[in-house]
Order: sequence, then C-alpha cells, then structure tokens
Amino acid sequence: MQPNSIITLITDFGNTDDYVGVMKGVMLSINPDLRFIDITHSIPPQNIKKAAFIL
Repeated sequence: MQPNSIITLITDFGNTDDYVGVMKGVMLSINPDLRFIDITHSIPPQNIKKAAFIL
C-alpha cells in the first residue's frame, strides 16, 4: 500500500496564467499518483501575512 500523495497549493500566481498548470504538470511527471488540493492562487503578490492567515 502506498501512502497518500496529496499536495496542497497556496500561491500568488493568480488564475489567469498557465503557471499553476505548468507547476502541476512538472510534479505529475515526477509522480503521476499525486492528488492536488488548490487552497487558493489569489494571494496578493508576496503577501506573506495573507498567505500565513490562509494557511
């Protein structure tokens, strides 16, 4: 039995570009069994306090 391979994502990438898709594609090329939980990709750029609050 393999452990669950869950990745949670909190980024400031936004939802209009392809950055999140590229990031997920790279991770899936390494481990095709990954599952993703997208918390948010709408953190204001480089806003560590907001990301910490969401986390």
